[in-house]
Amino acid sequence: MISGCSPDKDVNPAGAASDGSFGELFKPVDDGQPAYPAPEQPLAAADAKENFHIYLAFGQSNMEGQNWNGSSIVYNDAIPMAYKENVDPRFQVMAAVGGSYKISNSQNEQRVKGQWYKAVPPLVRNNTGLCPADYFGRKLVAGIPDANIKIGVIAVAVAGAAIEGFEKGSGANTYFSTQESWMKNTAALYDNNPYNHLVTLAKEAQKIGVVKGIIMHQGESGAKSGNWAQKVKGIYDNLLIDLGLPANSIPFIAGEPYGAANNQNNAATIKGLTNTMTAKLPSGDNVAHVVSSSGCSSGGDNLHFSYEGYKTLGERYGQKMLELNYSNQSPTSVKNVTTRPD
Repeated sequence: MISGCSPDKDVNPAGAASDGSFGELFKPVDDGQPAYPAPEQPLAAADAKENFHIYLAFGQSNMEGQNWNGSSIVYNDAIPMAYKENVDPRFQVMAAVGGSYKISNSQNEQRVKGQWYKAVPPLVRNNTGLCPADYFGRKLVAGIPDANIKIGVIAVAVAGAAIEGFEKGSGANTYFSTQESWMKNTAALYDNNPYNHLVTLAKEAQKIGVVKGIIMHQGESGAKSGNWAQKVKGIYDNLLIDLGLPANSIPFIAGEPYGAANNQNNAATIKGLTNTMTAKLPSGDNVAHVVSSSGCSSGGDNLHFSYEGYKTLGERYGQKMLELNYSNQSPTSVKNVTTRPD
């Protein structure tokens, strides 16, 4: 996992090794340990497709999640086991990158790209950390009263990448071609086009589920540019078009950067995203929302969050999505889609 971003500038991640060894960090790890077999698909044959709710997640290093050892980033799976335990099997992750994922102190799980697994972190790649998508999904599962509904997350993230790296088309390839090798190595895991990678996986997920929303944590790099918000809106619009969804039909939630109230880390632009994305959902709610990072602790560099910071931020994403998508749901009917008390 890397940090790989600072306000308005992509830099070599703190603590990164030289290019020759750093690139190795981005290869999926297969350490030869015993691996769990791939689980069954998240829906049994009798389950309705409408009961498997898919959420897309993308962004840069804070969406990847960071592994912290004091004030330094460590490049291995250092997520404490307490954050890997008690994951409800109703919360699933589609592997966006295959590899060997450490899911307990004694066992690894060999995940295959495009297949579903119980959402034990890490969710983004096998060398990333706890991220907002973790407790986003857990909050949803805990707050949806209908036990028939399952939640699936597909997460694609590249540390340090400006918004141009997530746009549709050949521009992403051009963007990554000009970056340092450590970022190129990550982008290569997504075929140098994270947008296409996310869409391909989402289309596969649509065979058994329904895409219900998008979350993003990006903006530490480049959000002060004048057209950042318009580019974010373009990504949202294109995702819906490419997935065959009606325009402005699902929520989009962005997260504030760390310390938004205390610094100029592009926070004003991110907070103002809703001024650009002004469309309304069919329910009448705003399409776009921004969740606060206030009170979310740092992992040590005042740019990335701690484990508890990621947990709190993720729960805020989840709470907002519960309000938008499940405020009128009864315990037994997905068609009447009140959140259950925490």
